[in-house]
Amino acid sequence: MPLSLSELAISFSLKGELDDEELTAIADLVEQTQDLADTFYNGDVDKAFEQALTLGFDDKELVGYALQLNRTTQAEVVKAYENIQHY
Repeated sequence: MPLSLSELAISFSLKGELDDEELTAIADLVEQTQDLADTFYNGDVDKAFEQALTLGFDDKELVGYALQLNRTTQAEVVKAYENIQHY
């Protein structure tokens, strides 16, 4: 029986207090990041890479950002191995 597991987590850290413009800039960046992550985790890595190249942020409100996406694929081969053992 194949097993599928997905996990998505977005986190950020900051120093100091945020004003409304900074909160808006963060929300915009998170929205862009979510779209990129959806593309990446749906398997279209090339398109996600292109999206990453155009990912932007309000540099008047935010100093910078870092983005890391990880994808691990595991295949279930136990069933096939069990079938081979029966020969």
